[in-house]
Amino acid sequence: MLGSEFFKQLTNNSRLHWGFVIVIIAIIAYWFIIEKTSFGYSLRATGFNKEGARYAGIRVNKSIILSIMISGFLAGLAGAIVVQGTFGYGRVMVAMDNYGFDGIAVALVGGCNAIGIMLAGMLFGLLKVAQPLLQTYGVPKEIGDIISSSIVFFVALQYAIQLVILKLKARKPKKKDPSLAMQGGDSK
Repeated sequence: MLGSEFFKQLTNNSRLHWGFVIVIIAIIAYWFIIEKTSFGYSLRATGFNKEGARYAGIRVNKSIILSIMISGFLAGLAGAIVVQGTFGYGRVMVAMDNYGFDGIAVALVGGCNAIGIMLAGMLFGLLKVAQPLLQTYGVPKEIGDIISSSIVFFVALQYAIQLVILKLKARKPKKKDPSLAMQGGDSK
C-alpha cells in the first residue's frame, strides 16, 4: 500500500517505501515539538524531575498522560507503516519479531534524542536487513544479532560506569586547602 515505483527504481528494486519519508517527517516534527516548544519543555521537565516540574507550575499528570498518548501514536504509526509498507496486509503477527525490544535498544543507543534515535534505528535496521545477505556469504545470520547485542551492552555499560563514577564522587570528601588552614581559615 505504501510501496512506490519511484523508490524501487531509486534503490534497485528494494522494499523501501513511502513509510521511510513518513518516519523522517515524524522525527522532525517530534524533535521540533520536544526541543522548540513550551509544550515540549513541560514534557521534558516532567520526565527529568516530576517534583521539580510540579514546583515550576507544570501540570505533571497532564504531561504524563500526553506523553503516553504521543508514545502510543508513534508506536501505532510505526506498526501501520510496517504492516502497510512492508507486508501490504494486516494479518502479520507471526512476522512481527522483536520490534518492541528493538525499539527499546534503539532508544537506549540513540540516547533518547530524536536524531540519535533516527541514526540508531537506521543502524539496527541495516543490521537486520543485512542478515540474509550475510548468509549468502556463509556468515551465520546470528552475527547481526551478536553485533546488535554488543552495541546495546557497551552503551548500557557506559551508562553504568557513569553512574558508578557519580556515586563515587558524591561519597568522596572534599580536601581542605592547607594554606587556608595555616591562616586560621577553613576552605568550604
